[in-house]
Amino acid sequence: MTPLVSVVIPTFRRDELLLRCLTGVLSQEFPGPFEVVVVDDARSSTTGDIVETARRNNPGVPVQLLPGGQHGPASARNRGWQAASGAVIAFIDDDAYPADTLWLANGYQCFADRDVAGVSGRVIVPLPKRPTYFQRNVRWLESGMFLTCNAFYRRELLEAVGGFDERFTAPFREDSDLYFRVEALGGRMLQEMSAAVIHPALPGRFLQSLRLQRYSMFNALLKKKHPARYREVQPPPPYNYYTMVALLMASAAAFVRGRRGPSAVLFGMWLGLECQFFYRRQLGTSRNPRHIADTAITSLLIPPASIYWRLRGAWRFRTWFM
Repeated sequence: MTPLVSVVIPTFRRDELLLRCLTGVLSQEFPGPFEVVVVDDARSSTTGDIVETARRNNPGVPVQLLPGGQHGPASARNRGWQAASGAVIAFIDDDAYPADTLWLANGYQCFADRDVAGVSGRVIVPLPKRPTYFQRNVRWLESGMFLTCNAFYRRELLEAVGGFDERFTAPFREDSDLYFRVEALGGRMLQEMSAAVIHPALPGRFLQSLRLQRYSMFNALLKKKHPARYREVQPPPPYNYYTMVALLMASAAAFVRGRRGPSAVLFGMWLGLECQFFYRRQLGTSRNPRHIADTAITSLLIPPASIYWRLRGAWRFRTWFM
């Protein structure tokens, strides 16, 4: 039977998380046929075993496994929905899983009204009492709209806008871009809180917050495409980053020129802002020595790294971007 809805799951070398996600998706109580499409963007030799295990445990639901093009999640999701058969496409990430067995039904029922173009589900991010800074930062997902870890779209509208823009090669802002473009077609975009997924926040690897600064580059692409709307998802420019970098550069320049007094004053101003930045990031988070060291190092390196990637994005996508 032709599925009413197709669930698309991109994955990249996260077998345990994928199995948890698949187990939750295939356990859905759905009033009709549905299918699952897994896109392995890593082309891993072990992902097939995970999918086969899920197939054996849930023989009533067809599960496709497709190789990705290794160009990022936007490209992987495009491969998934284009190979799917459902009139409604549900997106979920491999590190999330349905909060209950009615996630799919609750999201799909909103499309009973023909003017509904998309549905944004609820994202729940459970945190420990003392999270790491990285974990606390993940909690912003709870306030996001149309995040691809929990979003539903009519297939015909994905076709109309051409799906995800594959220039977003990182998992960042490609979901907002799709949301804006589908909404511009004129259909209703709903939020359905009963269609919920759990998105646990991992502690994060050492210096993970620093590595993720490269995602800032894609804010420039979102701004170029949606100049009137990108501030809905992108906070104001990090003026404190610019100030810290400017103070440190000015201090170094003064020192080289032999102006030791002004150099010391500028350095002290920079150090004060850095300490304040570290304090805000560390407040209420884990007291683990490794985490404190991680926060201290990244507090020093994030401002220049963030500015570098923002400027690189502005150059790459040819747009003025602060």
